[in-house]
Amino acid sequence: MVSPNQTSAGMRAEETVLAVLPRTADVRRGRGDVAADLTVNGQPLEIRWIGDGRLGDVRGLLTNRRHRPDVAVARRLSPGARAASSSSARSPSCPN
Repeated sequence: MVSPNQTSAGMRAEETVLAVLPRTADVRRGRGDVAADLTVNGQPLEIRWIGDGRLGDVRGLLTNRRHRPDVAVARRLSPGARAASSSSARSPSCPN
């Protein structure tokens, strides 16, 4: 079975996160048998590419309460998508 981040979109998301981390960060790529896509300074992270970053893209990600990634990466987030993701991160119902 191919994990979501073994696809080109998943690899793009990982590469984007790697590009913004400080050089001093200890980063390890996940293995196929591990849920985390990257481990940064000992913290496992699940990362998902959400395409164009429209409100619908973010809503689709947020509706899956059991499997929300730690980091969502998009080409650009619309103002509505940014507001929805921001309010979800502060919501007490958010598992993170």
